[in-house]
Amino acid sequence: MAGELISWHSSSGVTKMQRLETMIYASSKDTIKKSFTGLSLEFQANDEGDLDYKALSEEVEKRAF
Repeated sequence: MAGELISWHSSSGVTKMQRLETMIYASSKDTIKKSFTGLSLEFQANDEGDLDYKALSEEVEKRAF
């Protein structure tokens, strides 16, 4: 069974602490991805505009077929 993973992390990180949080986030995301079998698509959202339902649906259609 195939699935999709949508991850979110704000691209506004500029402080030292935010860079550290970004590194922790990336490491955690990788661990989560490895724990699921059958992920066929992955989307990275960095702001609310990246989570537009219509745009995501169209992208799934393009990538899946």
